Amino acid sequence: MVFLGLALTADLEHVASAILSKDADVHVTVQCSSCRETHPTIVTVSPSTTMPMSGSRGDANLVMKCKFCRREGSISYVDTFTAPDAPFSTPKVECRGLDITAWHPRAGWTVTASESATVWTDVDLSEDWFEYDDKAGVPVSIAELQPTVTRL
Repeated sequence: MVFLGLALTADLEHVASAILSKDADVHVTVQCSSCRETHPTIVTVSPSTTMPMSGSRGDANLVMKCKFCRREGSISYVDTFTAPDAPFSTPKVECRGLDITAWHPRAGWTVTASESATVWTDVDLSEDWFEYDDKAGVPVSIAELQPTVTRL
């Protein structure tokens, strides 16, 4: 069992915080921790979906079998993770039998401006994001996103 924080770094302009909604799907690239085979497509982990784990009484948000060695792996949401001195609040997950090698931010973010506390909801961070804060009269942006996976 491994706990991972899905962290983000980016160039921010007038951004106080960016928080991923607790019910937003997370898109990850996974690798089997037994045979090290990487799944060929991006996998979606949904916090609103739970699946039973075979041979266990527990549930997980994603349960899948490796296509190569047929071993089962799972990913479960645990909490949110905020790196020290970071404005991003991202998921903390528990992995069993799977390793997350990359994650791909998409929609579901709430961004708060630092100058006026203006809030934008359901922001898509699959690419650079630019907006204008009318209250403060300044541009607001999140650019050069670098998602990382941190072992906790």
